[in-house]
Formats: sequence, structure tokens, C-alpha cells
Amino acid sequence: MEGSPQDPQDPQEQPDANGNLPLDERVKVEGLAIFARRQMVTDGKIDPWKVADEIEPTVVRALVRSEGERSKRGITPTGLMTGHFSEVPRREDYEGDDDGERQFVDAVYGYVKGQVFRVLNVAPDGPIQSRLATNGDGLVLCRMKGRRGAEEVAYVTKSRKCIDLDNNGPAFRRALLAQRKADALTGMSMERLPEDAKWFERRAANARKELVDGSKNAIRAALEAGDGTFDDGDDASDE
Repeated sequence: MEGSPQDPQDPQEQPDANGNLPLDERVKVEGLAIFARRQMVTDGKIDPWKVADEIEPTVVRALVRSEGERSKRGITPTGLMTGHFSEVPRREDYEGDDDGERQFVDAVYGYVKGQVFRVLNVAPDGPIQSRLATNGDGLVLCRMKGRRGAEEVAYVTKSRKCIDLDNNGPAFRRALLAQRKADALTGMSMERLPEDAKWFERRAANARKELVDGSKNAIRAALEAGDGTFDDGDDASDE
């Protein structure tokens, strides 16, 4: 509306007195330009599906058959950069003596590397994960957290132990922690408002039922999409 006040621009995003953008904005502009030169930008944004077209063959070759192979056969963010975006300079490639420019080069490399690895989203609708559903011959994309400063590793596998260690298990633990937090908050509310304790108890019970029913429906749909069978005798704790 004409004459209506506008939200003030974040001072961190405004150019300085010389018209120079702050570092984070310069990094985003340069990062976008790198992807644009590769025709990996759609409607002004980095297109993860086009990035996936580039790196998918490498990721699919990172086939892991057992737990011990993950670090050796998996692919790291730096490995993807070396194999597919080698034109992006790293901090050690900068030969000048301008610390600010060296910081900029390092930040751009990190930004591009992060955008590339984001394509390896292990959720069912992730660019590469979803493609594996139709042409992956049963393979599942997994990501293993780095230890002792090591980089994260991505790989594909049919090993149920690897899938549980790096994908499903961590997701279950996060869900359990969230449930425990909800239970603790419910208990606190019941103690402080005893007159409403029954209401909070019903609310928690309904929420738990909704979660359980949603989980059962998702698993049932997956079974129906497969062979429709489930081995009740298969102990999930098996190695």
C-alpha cells in the first residue's frame, strides 16, 4: 500500500559506505553464480535436482555392504567437491596476502560444499533418495556422522544394520527425546494446575495415539507397496 511503512532492512545485509555487501551476502551471490555457470539454477535458486544429476553416479558407486565399510567406501562433502566442483578454489589455493579475501574464498567453498551435500537428504522425498526408490534396486541412501572431527559420510546400502545405525536409529532416538520432553511438560502442567490435570492427561493420551496410529499407517502402506508380508518373528535386535 502506498505510503505504508516497510520493514527496515537488516543492517547486516546493507552495503557499507563503499557499496560493498557484507561477507555472507557476497558468499551467497558468488555461490549462486557458481551453480548458474553449471546450469543448476532455476527461478533464481539453486536447483537440488540438477545438482543431483551431477553427483548421483558417484553417490550410487559408494556402495556399502557392512558396517565396517562405511568410512572406507562412503563419500564425503570434500570428496564430492573434488570430483565434481574442482573449479571452486579452496582456502589453500588463494595465493594473495589479503586475509579478507582469503576468508571470502574459504567461505564460498564451504557454502558450495554445504549446498551440494544438502542434496543427500536421507528423507524419502530427498532428490537422490527418491530416485533410489524407483531405480535403486532396493538401495537406501544413508549418512554417517563424522567422529573426532572427521567429515560426514554418505553411502548407499542394503544392510539393515547400517540403515538402522545411521538413518532409522537416530530418528527413533530424536522421536523418543521429543516424547520424553512432551511427557515432562505434561507432568509439570498437571502438577501446577491440578484442576486441569485430567484435561492434560487426555491431551497427552490423544497425542500419543495420533503418533502411534500415524506410524502404523505409514508402515502398513510400505508393506502393501512391497510384498504385503511381515515376519513377526524377526527380532529387530539381531545383528
